Amino acid sequence: MITVKIAGGVFKDADRQGNEVVAIEWGEGTIGEVLEALGLEEKQVGAVLVQGKPKKMNHVVADGDLIQILPILSGG
Repeated sequence: MITVKIAGGVFKDADRQGNEVVAIEWGEGTIGEVLEALGLEEKQVGAVLVQGKPKKMNHVVADGDLIQILPILSGG
């Protein structure tokens, strides 16, 4: 099982703008595949942390991982 924390601002849907935590039974797969399973597109995501460390979309997720999905940040 993996735990995915999704920060507010990642979702396009106005009804899903708060933070969400989801536990998923997961075999072998990449962060990109996790995003797909959650209905998210890579272009919606600013960064992904696994166990608190930045990872790329092709990183293979392991059982017990904590994945944090962060929004794209902008401003000045």
